[in-house]
Amino acid sequence: MRAPQVSSAILFALLMISVLAFSPNGRGYADSTVLYVNPPAYAASSVGESVSIQVQVSQVIGLTAYQFTLSFDPTLLACVGWQVGSFFPPPPNSMYSVTVDNNLGMISASVQLQTGQQPASGNGVLLRLTFNATYGTPYSEQKASCVLGIVGDSMYAGSSAITYITLNGTYVSPYVPPQISLSLNTPSSCYFEQEMDINGAVTGNGYPVTDALVALEIRSYHGIVVVARTLSTSTYASQLPLSIVGLTPCAQGGTPQNNFQVDSIAFFLVTIMNTATRSYNGVLMVNVYDSSNASLGVAVMSTNFAAGSTSILIPEVAIQGFANSGQATAYASVFSDYVENGGVPLCVEGEASFTISGSAKGTPLSMDQPARGAYGTVLRIHYSPQSNSTGNYTAYAAVSYMGNNSTQTTRIQMSLAGDFTKEGSVGLTDLVMLALAYGSKPGDPNWNPICDINGDGRVGLSDLVLLAQNYGRSTNP
Repeated sequence: MRAPQVSSAILFALLMISVLAFSPNGRGYADSTVLYVNPPAYAASSVGESVSIQVQVSQVIGLTAYQFTLSFDPTLLACVGWQVGSFFPPPPNSMYSVTVDNNLGMISASVQLQTGQQPASGNGVLLRLTFNATYGTPYSEQKASCVLGIVGDSMYAGSSAITYITLNGTYVSPYVPPQISLSLNTPSSCYFEQEMDINGAVTGNGYPVTDALVALEIRSYHGIVVVARTLSTSTYASQLPLSIVGLTPCAQGGTPQNNFQVDSIAFFLVTIMNTATRSYNGVLMVNVYDSSNASLGVAVMSTNFAAGSTSILIPEVAIQGFANSGQATAYASVFSDYVENGGVPLCVEGEASFTISGSAKGTPLSMDQPARGAYGTVLRIHYSPQSNSTGNYTAYAAVSYMGNNSTQTTRIQMSLAGDFTKEGSVGLTDLVMLALAYGSKPGDPNWNPICDINGDGRVGLSDLVLLAQNYGRSTNP
């Protein structure tokens, strides 16, 4: 069945209805005169913030005089300035009286036109007020608030009272910046290719902070950045100066490319927007993981992000021959500095997927969703004969929340599975040690806990397989 056509006349009528239904005060009272507080709700972000409030009128006809008192909570706010609005002409064509009582929380205004002046009609500002946010709610109590209430009010057209609707406003206090605490949990030792669980939590005044971003950086024994991530503690709604609006795997010239062979170079077109009114120096880090959640390295580019600008950068990461094929992931972060130096996130992490081919597929890792206020990631670090990387790796974490910063550092001893002698290689001596302990469990005379590579409480075939995979490997120069 064919749908009925709508004539242009009906469309015009519908448009006129929508125009007439528009309310200048934004609260749905299109056909009524309204005396209201604007904005209808204001939430301060910090103690000492300047809060601008207006008392406005809409849809009024023939206004010649008005008076009202705006009430507020003087324990939360202090009025530090006022200005009569431009709805009436200034003196001597009008008369006004404004009094401010910050002890009682009362601002009274009385304004009228001089005889002979043209009455005002339409929409306009009657009084502009500037407050100072004087109180901060301790984190994480429920924020204190108050009504910005219009009382003792009246409006006149000549000697006749005008009928109107009054709409109050609300004000919500800010939090006092809490004392921030950051934890960072990593294994004290880990084998190459072994699952590594890294996690922690952010608290403010002892309460979980659920909207923080944590910068994570891991450096190898030689100081090379091998992991760089921005991890959230549940949700993140706060505004940051930068945003990654594009992260695209690409060829060297920037042409999108979704597949890379091992022993090649992957490029990433990163588009970063600075919406702030000031410039920021930042460090872009793109961290690539293969299908086994093993970090393949980090591309680092330091630059200045000009105010109100969009920056396009194309960093590169080598897809080395030990990378596992399958779906890979790139994560892009911008920090105020290297995390080692206390750098914190300047934006939410960007993420993109692509494919690696030309090698064996990896086994992905998974992790449970962190609790609110916590962060975490699970990853592996591949063995590389070129890395010479046995030794202490260093993990750094940093967070900034409401102007307060916190940092943490831990050490991770990385080694080859089966390198029982800690000489940086797996050889005959290590194999003999495992053979002597083979088949044992705690309490047996030949039990040797360092030979229990997988930590299952016995020395068996799986431990031998892990040693065999690394037999002959060395991280020594």
